[in-house]
Amino acid sequence: MRNELCFSTFDPLFSDAPSLCDICETKPSVFQFESGSTESETATRPVKGYCCASCAVQLLNKLQDAESLAWAAEEVSVQKDGMDVSDFHTRRLATFGTHGHN
Repeated sequence: MRNELCFSTFDPLFSDAPSLCDICETKPSVFQFESGSTESETATRPVKGYCCASCAVQLLNKLQDAESLAWAAEEVSVQKDGMDVSDFHTRRLATFGTHGHN
């Protein structure tokens, strides 16, 4: 499965964007976003909306957490098959550190 998160700007004069963030409902909306997953039989319907800069960072952190956990699960799975995962492990730690680690 592949998770996607896309951000774009919008023209506040010529769009029907809400003045407040759809997520926190307290700060002005700055970005239009779309989030969803693909490459799966049970692909979820994309979530679309408008968000502030702070919520955009939170959405990106959630995506990073999910990807970090997916890489860790893949590492365990490949290691169980007896493959050497030392290079992958080093790359995973360099990429994510302990981000998203339980």
